[in-house]
Amino acid sequence: MPEEGPEEGPQEKPTINAFDILMSKKSISPALKTSKVITKKIQLHNDIVAYLDMGFQTEDQANTLVKIMTDTIWYLDPHVDTIAQRFSAFPLNFKKFLKYNKPEIHKHAPKSIVNSELIQQTLHLETFLEQPWLSMDKYSQLKQDLDDLSLFMTSYSTYLDEKRVQTANAHSRTEQTTFENVVTAINPQMVQKVDIC
Repeated sequence: MPEEGPEEGPQEKPTINAFDILMSKKSISPALKTSKVITKKIQLHNDIVAYLDMGFQTEDQANTLVKIMTDTIWYLDPHVDTIAQRFSAFPLNFKKFLKYNKPEIHKHAPKSIVNSELIQQTLHLETFLEQPWLSMDKYSQLKQDLDDLSLFMTSYSTYLDEKRVQTANAHSRTEQTTFENVVTAINPQMVQKVDIC
C-alpha cells in the first residue's frame, strides 16, 4: 500500500511580466559631460548623473532626464530661497544641486525669472513625468521629487501670472486717473459745472 501524504496539485509557476524582464536586462546610466574646462553647469550635470545611478532602459531616457533636471535646477537656483519662502518647499533630495548657479560670484545680478520661460521648463518636466516607466517601484522617490519640483514651479508661475494681472489692473486705473486729471486741467469750468449740478 502506498503511503498517503498531502495531495500535490499542479504547482503554479510565478507569473512572468515581459516588461519586468526587459527592464531587468538593461541598466543604462546617463552620460557624464567632459570638457577641458569644467563649468559649474557641467559640474551640476555630472553630479545629477551620479545621483541618478539607478539604471535606465535607454540612453535617451537617461540623458533626457539629466538634461531636464540640469536645465530646470540651473534656471531656478538663484531664486529658490525666495520662491520657497512663499510657496511649497524645493524637493529635499534635490537641494544638494543648489548653489551651482551663483551669478553674484561674477558680480552679476541673477537673471529674473520670466513666466513664459518658467512655463516652458515646467512643460518639459511634466511631459517627461508622463513616461510609464517612471511608475516602476525603483523610480518612485525620483518621481515624487520630480512631481514636487513641478508643483514648486507651477506655484511660482501662478503667482507671477497673478502679479501680472494685478499690475495690468493697476496700470489701467492709473491711466483712467491720468485721463481725468488731463480733462480737469484743460477745462476746469466743466468740472465746476459738474460740481454745481
